[in-house]
Amino acid sequence: MIYNYHFLGMDLAWWAVWFIILTFFFVNFVPVSKKNAKNTPLDILQRRFSNGEISVNDYEQRKRFLGKDQDLKLRMFFLSGLSKH
Repeated sequence: MIYNYHFLGMDLAWWAVWFIILTFFFVNFVPVSKKNAKNTPLDILQRRFSNGEISVNDYEQRKRFLGKDQDLKLRMFFLSGLSKH
């Protein structure tokens, strides 16, 4: 059977539709390996605490320090935005 380009190339359009559907599926639903996942400093701190590498006092002290560091980053971000105007 010869198509002679009937339906203005709908075969190509269907391939594009399937490509979009499969790309959406693989981007959103295929799990990412843990090697590629980025760990935040708080994640690393919690993992070290749960493994027993650091004590409760060390954990609390470092957690407070990380919180202060986050507050400082937020203040610097907002202050840099205000100084531009």
